Amino acid sequence: MSDDIKQFLLRRSVWVFLSYMLHLNCSDANTLEVHYTLIPGPENQLQFHQTTIFDGGAILHCSSPTLREEPRQPWVSQTFTPEELRGRDEICRGQFYQHSSWLQQISTLINNTAEVLQRRRGCTNGSGISSFDKWGINGEDFLTFDPQTRRWSPDTELAGPVAQEWNQHPFRNHVHRSRIRAVCQDDQSLFKQKRAVKTVRDTGMEVQVFAKSIPEHSSTSLWCHVMGSDLSGVRIQLTNDGVPLHSGVKLIGPRPNGDGTNQMRVQTKASLTDTERYQCEVYRDSRHHTSVTWDQPNVDTQGGGDRGKSSTVIDSEVALFAGIALGSVIFIIVMLVLLLKYWRHHHMHSPKHTTTVSLSSLATPKRSGQAPGANNNAADGQQHYEKVSGDYGQPVYIVQEMPPQSPANIY
Repeated sequence: MSDDIKQFLLRRSVWVFLSYMLHLNCSDANTLEVHYTLIPGPENQLQFHQTTIFDGGAILHCSSPTLREEPRQPWVSQTFTPEELRGRDEICRGQFYQHSSWLQQISTLINNTAEVLQRRRGCTNGSGISSFDKWGINGEDFLTFDPQTRRWSPDTELAGPVAQEWNQHPFRNHVHRSRIRAVCQDDQSLFKQKRAVKTVRDTGMEVQVFAKSIPEHSSTSLWCHVMGSDLSGVRIQLTNDGVPLHSGVKLIGPRPNGDGTNQMRVQTKASLTDTERYQCEVYRDSRHHTSVTWDQPNVDTQGGGDRGKSSTVIDSEVALFAGIALGSVIFIIVMLVLLLKYWRHHHMHSPKHTTTVSLSSLATPKRSGQAPGANNNAADGQQHYEKVSGDYGQPVYIVQEMPPQSPANIY
């Protein structure tokens, strides 16, 4: 391992330590950071590491060669669904390819070998939201991206050509800013607003209380999670406004975590409309007692105006209305097709209109002695015209069918 890589690893350790100390000094602020690292590996293969740090503690980690996002704390496993974790795996793989390409670009622009790339981006949510994006090369500060101005600033003379080149790409810089804002909004909302998580470390134990909303229900699943190397003699009690809960409470564990620690938890259902307070009381002996309060109003089931509905319920209502609208359209189309078929069937089978014979054509009766060339055919000897009225206006005749007769009978 080269001296540059050793210096980088030392700086990285100091970096994480300073981030943790900053959180201790500014306990009112929530900080979410994502650290990216590319270092040379065996057979000239780049090794990628991505670590998500929330309030000074690592909560997610993704690294080569699997590039799979793995939770680093027990409550994180309960926060993400398997589908969400698979989605984060895709994000990690995309970040690996992007940072590999950026490292190659930097090496070309500075005309020097860039062995190690490190990056730290995230946001701090205190009195206001502030975001940052800092880059380092070979253990030294290199570039800083300002999300407000969308401009790159060199932190060293060597980074000047890179900053000048990257400032020529406004669209890519806009994407950089959007992703930083996504870290501040989506992930902060995921951990801070939608999960009420409070941690107390005492007597070698870690006690956490968190809640997960139950889709399409007006209740939430309340969990009290205890982790430690030795949980013998530990007793967990959930209380509601100081009253111990006995019914509807489920105890799980102790169970080994596989890393030398054990875990146990108690869970129950809590009403979202209940304003009373829940507490997790953990007893080891008469001298060690840990109490963690879950303040339910901090749970945000839906960021926005309609706070009484979860996003799952809203999605269900949208799907219901969309289904009704689609069904109505299909019904109207079917009715139009049926009406069209009925009209065509009725039109094809309706009786044809009879030819109207004008009175003027009947005014002069046809004679059997008509010229031979007239188009009269055999009807000349079979039709008889008889005057039925002539007292008022034009005379009216009717046509009667008569059998052929000889001239002697006619006259």
